[in-house]
Amino acid sequence: KKFFNLNNFPKVKILIVNNCEIELLEEYTFSNFSQLEILDIQSNKIESFAVNSFNGLRNLIYLNMNGNRVKIIKKRSFFGLSYLKKFDLKENLIESIEEEGFYGLNNLTELNLLKNKIKIIKKKSFYGLSTLQILNLRQNSIEFVEEKGFYGLFDLIELDLSTYFLKTIEKKSFSGLENLRKLDLSSNSIE
Repeated sequence: KKFFNLNNFPKVKILIVNNCEIELLEEYTFSNFSQLEILDIQSNKIESFAVNSFNGLRNLIYLNMNGNRVKIIKKRSFFGLSYLKKFDLKENLIESIEEEGFYGLNNLTELNLLKNKIKIIKKKSFYGLSTLQILNLRQNSIEFVEEKGFYGLFDLIELDLSTYFLKTIEKKSFSGLENLRKLDLSSNSIE
């Protein structure tokens, strides 16, 4: 089931489309909402979205995709959302984040990936998120953090990796996190 086509709504600032059983976001899905600041599409069945699904949302500051079925964050999936500040992707089925998956989110300060199925934090998974301050990876299936897994997170203050599965952290996994104030590694079996 695709997102229904809506006519031109240039003055709408908040769009809430929850529990509508949407499975797919095609290219330019929200292009008719040029002034949108808040997009709440939680509790749908979104499994995939085109790279340009969010194109045209120049003013978006909050995106809530909580409770969908997204499995992979592909390279530059959210490119163009340069003003986004808060992004909620908790309780999806995310297993993998490709290198530069969040590239282009130049003003993002908070990213919530709680309760997904991420197993490995790959090199440069969060590259391009230089303004990110809070990253929640709690209750994932993370077993391994590659070297430079958090590369580019220069403003990160809080990182939650409490998971029950984390065993291995490469030596330089946290390099560049000079501003980190809170690191939660609770309930892991780190060797």
